[in-house]
Amino acid sequence: MSERLGRRSGVGGRLPTLVIVDVQIGLAAPEYGRRCNPRFLLHVEQLLGAWRTAGLAVVFTRHVSSRPGSPLAPGADGLAIEPRVAPASGEPVFDKRTNSAFKQPRFAAALAPAPAELVVVGLATDACVTATAREALDLGYRVTVVHDACSTYERRAPAGETLPAELVHDVALAALAASGIRLRSTADQLADLAPTDP
Repeated sequence: MSERLGRRSGVGGRLPTLVIVDVQIGLAAPEYGRRCNPRFLLHVEQLLGAWRTAGLAVVFTRHVSSRPGSPLAPGADGLAIEPRVAPASGEPVFDKRTNSAFKQPRFAAALAPAPAELVVVGLATDACVTATAREALDLGYRVTVVHDACSTYERRAPAGETLPAELVHDVALAALAASGIRLRSTADQLADLAPTDP
């Protein structure tokens, strides 16, 4: 059966697709370090609920690691998507081994063609969220990243110091905005989906 999303995905650019990137149990493992924005999962949950209520398309990605012992290794419990935002029946999940979801041919084939709108959320802001959002923009999609529905981790700088996760998150978002990707809050994105009086 074809995985291409139909009218609900915004063919012709009218209706946005929610892209939930790598919100997996294993990415909460201590080995990844401290994560910023502890409310990000709540915001993803709120957006997912609103998309489902509005009858709009949702797609999920999962990062599959080739590193032995990784929480995201094939067959590991951590590969699963967080239960609070688990896919419903009929919502496609695409496994990938690269940062950008577009390197997974089935993911790209399932989406409505550009210039449809994609709303991107998830993990990690400076890694798979950035890679997926940038490639979507390059392919002609209209891209929004919901900044408070994303999160990342503290990182080690070249000189050896630890960069706070909040700083890494903010710099990644600033770079996305500078490239032409729209940044929005969860509240603003939800307001767009709220029913209006006739």
